Amino acid sequence: MEFKNFLIGGGAAAMTSSCLQPLDVIKTLLLYQHKVNSIMGCIKYVHEKFGILGFWKGNSASFMRSIIGGGTLFFFLELIREKLGRSSGGLLREILTDSVASFIGRGIAVTIQCPLSVIKVQMENPSHGRKKILGAISEIYGKHKIKGFWKGLAPNLLRDVPYTALSVPFYEQYAKFIGRLTETDKRSNLLNFVAGGLSGFSASLVTQPFDVMKNRAMSGYQFHGHTEYPGLIKGLKIIYEQEGVQGFTKGLLIRGTERSMGQALIWMFYIRLKRFVDGDKK
Repeated sequence: MEFKNFLIGGGAAAMTSSCLQPLDVIKTLLLYQHKVNSIMGCIKYVHEKFGILGFWKGNSASFMRSIIGGGTLFFFLELIREKLGRSSGGLLREILTDSVASFIGRGIAVTIQCPLSVIKVQMENPSHGRKKILGAISEIYGKHKIKGFWKGLAPNLLRDVPYTALSVPFYEQYAKFIGRLTETDKRSNLLNFVAGGLSGFSASLVTQPFDVMKNRAMSGYQFHGHTEYPGLIKGLKIIYEQEGVQGFTKGLLIRGTERSMGQALIWMFYIRLKRFVDGDKK
């Protein structure tokens, strides 16, 4: 029943992305330009220019992307866990199995969903005005042809794959620790929410620089002296030369909040949906 895990994971990811889309819109604007450099300033800008619905710019592409990405991740996560026999070893085996399974699952998911990621970032960027999916596709293809849909894939992989390979074992160990500490069953929504939130924030700290690069590459950001995305290494060098180390921490607060809430919600939704599908009414 591996396909069941795809549907449950996709559903959990889609619900989570819809809840957190406003944070993605704010983060994209914050990283795209240098005139509005505060979270409150970005919130005010989006609201004044587009109204309340502006905070859900790009939600249609985000929703589709999340179904594919979340479904693929949980499909491979559960499949590889079963094949490797996660529960048959000690703590180290558990952590390694979770890391390997999530590393492979997320790597495949990121590559498959990259075109939707590019479309999503283009749509949610307030500097680009109101875009529909077909309009974004037409503009990306017109400027960059097919390769434009995989723009920023390298930093996206370097951000998301290590992030997931860290956040999944973090979640499992946090859930186990909190469960023992509070004598709470893993079926508890609150336990899964707290453990997911802690895992998301912990993993986001490690992968922050690649999130900055990924957003700028996909949003059409004009790197100093370059009209096009100059590649991963040169792009990182430009950010460091122009903004210093601080450039790599830009958006950390909003991303840490987004990732913490994202992991909190997705694990709560995933465990809840899985219990419902399996007929567990408790």
